[in-house]
Amino acid sequence: WGDQPERKVKTMNESELLVRAFLRRCGIRPHLKGYRALSCALELALDDRTYLDGITKRLYPDVALCLQITPQTAERLMRYAIEQALDVYGTEDMQSALGYAPSLRSGKYSNREFLTEALDAIIAQRDYGEVF
Repeated sequence: WGDQPERKVKTMNESELLVRAFLRRCGIRPHLKGYRALSCALELALDDRTYLDGITKRLYPDVALCLQITPQTAERLMRYAIEQALDVYGTEDMQSALGYAPSLRSGKYSNREFLTEALDAIIAQRDYGEVF
């Protein structure tokens, strides 16, 4: 319409779609700030799995850079999103998506546990069409 600036529409690639569908299946809702942090972390790890070897020194800082926050905030947002999903939806959604129950000691998934198992499930879906 006239002189309105052209809007750029970002299309999602297959990895982004798989990650977002997986997070929703786990009960992690897009309105949570941690959703974006988890999404970014999983997309980075899909491109380079060694991110999970240095989660504190490498993954959190790169997620923070992507979202323009601190690494500590990135870690906290991820943990909060995982805990909210467990509190609101129970462990069933997440357990069925990840394929295993949270730690018996704490009853929660650590960020590393969640990211590792989520990455395995997303890769299985991407490469073999398996949905857990």
